[in-house]
Amino acid sequence: MDLRIRLNLQDRQKELWLETDSNQASGDAAAKVSLPFDKQEFSIIGRALDISAGPNLTREFSAEEAGILEGWNLLTESPSRTDPLVLTADKLHRKQLRDFVRKRLYAALFAGLAGTLNNHFAFMRGRSQSEEQPVLHIQLEMWSDQVALFQFPWELLHGDQSLGGEIYVSRYIRYRRPVDALKKSSHFRLLVLHSEPEGLPRLSLQDKARIEEGLQDAKHRAAFEIEGLDAASDRALGDALSRRPEQPTIVHFAGHGQFGWRCEQCGALTIRIGLKSCAHCRHPFPADTPPAGYLALTREET
Repeated sequence: MDLRIRLNLQDRQKELWLETDSNQASGDAAAKVSLPFDKQEFSIIGRALDISAGPNLTREFSAEEAGILEGWNLLTESPSRTDPLVLTADKLHRKQLRDFVRKRLYAALFAGLAGTLNNHFAFMRGRSQSEEQPVLHIQLEMWSDQVALFQFPWELLHGDQSLGGEIYVSRYIRYRRPVDALKKSSHFRLLVLHSEPEGLPRLSLQDKARIEEGLQDAKHRAAFEIEGLDAASDRALGDALSRRPEQPTIVHFAGHGQFGWRCEQCGALTIRIGLKSCAHCRHPFPADTPPAGYLALTREET
């Protein structure tokens, strides 16, 4: 059985409304909850989860942020009270981090709807002759322009068994205007970008080869043309997009990316929330500048 939970962020991103649709298992349900983390906490959690994904990644935290991580019992050793902390995976309790985030997400998403979800599981057990634990697929509906909701790692709740069965989580994107229909075509051009700039951890990218392998036995393999850029620089990407009259059907990027503020003066990227100036050159950020997503492209050889 599937259940859709609509997430509506209101009141300047402080309150979250949860709503479900009426179906056989239960009627409509609604709950107003707080977000799992405030802006500062989410910035800290996001960087900590980044580190936990790989042994070679590092992130910097201010002394205040390091103190918050210590208060959450997520650090393997006590940090300095005055100096910034450069954190690596070996200095982080990674399992405790995931459990901590999962509990916060659970409280926000499931606690207010626990009765509704348990009704779903009871209904499923009543209809099934099997003794296996029922599985409920939950689709989280989020508006495409509500970036804050997309940033939360809801997938950590996938497989949760705290209620009357097992929960699978997926995302469902809602648009405020109709999405333009794709044009019918018998030919698909895939542009695969690999980017491993110097100074960033090596990723040993093989996405193009894996895509080719995955399509090898496809029924309409001949309809797919795969083009790859092994060093996706800004110029190489521009050439790939402009040298032919037809645009790529799909552009697949493999490499590093980040979400934050880019300094207009030195170009450095700042990901810490709350800073009013660049952490590298101290150049002030324009007032009320929203964060944006950035991809790390390969530098052109000179």
